[in-house]
Amino acid sequence: MFKNKRGFILKSKNFGATLRDKEGFTLIELLAIIAIIGLLSTIVIVDVSSSRQRARDSKRVADIKQLGNAMELFYGEYGTYKPTGCAEANTVVSSCAGAGRAGLADFIGAIGRFNDPSADPAVLCPAGSCSCGGCGGCSCNFSSCNYTFLGADENTYSVAFFLEGDAGDLAAGLHFFTPEGTQ
Repeated sequence: MFKNKRGFILKSKNFGATLRDKEGFTLIELLAIIAIIGLLSTIVIVDVSSSRQRARDSKRVADIKQLGNAMELFYGEYGTYKPTGCAEANTVVSSCAGAGRAGLADFIGAIGRFNDPSADPAVLCPAGSCSCGGCGGCSCNFSSCNYTFLGADENTYSVAFFLEGDAGDLAAGLHFFTPEGTQ
């Protein structure tokens, strides 16, 4: 029998070691710590992924505004919204890399890399997101919902783009950009 610091008598078969003298954590304490760490890591992962989605949507909105400015500059220079050889129906905007009247390279320097920031078409265009019933293979053939000209002529143009979430006053989903603004 042994007395602890408070004067209580304890019996031990461990050559004098008491329960208070043992070092380490109990199984319950370890499980509680693991559960707390798991909960905190889940919260962080969800927050980081939503931040990435908001960043992609912000880039999309900025890209479309830049495209609108380039289209207005092109119109001011050539009197038309239709670059020769691009801006046909269902043409990806980044394919308008020609210079002069042939494309938008004089107005957007890196037009050849002017693509939607998401590399995953399933994120860009979930099934049923387009008015025609889905992207990439539906009758409207948006190029995996990359920034796509739906058509252009002397007086107007229309570009389709997709937002994963709300961005400013734009709701998530498919949008169309024209000289009058975003719809």
